[in-house]
Amino acid sequence: MDADGDRIMTANAALQAAGGGLSDWGGEPLKRVPKPFDQDHPHTDLLKRKSMTASIPVDLEIAMERPDSGDQSGNGEPDAALY
Repeated sequence: MDADGDRIMTANAALQAAGGGLSDWGGEPLKRVPKPFDQDHPHTDLLKRKSMTASIPVDLEIAMERPDSGDQSGNGEPDAALY
C-alpha cells in the first residue's frame, strides 16, 4: 500500500491542481484502519475508503469540439449524456 498510496496521493495532488480530486463513492468509509495495517499508517485516509472516484472539471464546449465526441448522429444533440 505504501507505493500505491504514494502514487494515489501524487495523482490526487495533480487532480487538485486541475480543480478536481478524489471523492468517496458508495458506502461510508471505515471508521478504523483495517488489519493488518497500523492505525498510524501514512495512508490511513486511503485505507479507510471502501471505494473512491477521481474527477476533474471539463470544459463542455472544448469537449464537444473534439471530432470523436458529441453529435455523431447528426441530430444536433450530444449522443451521450455528459455529467
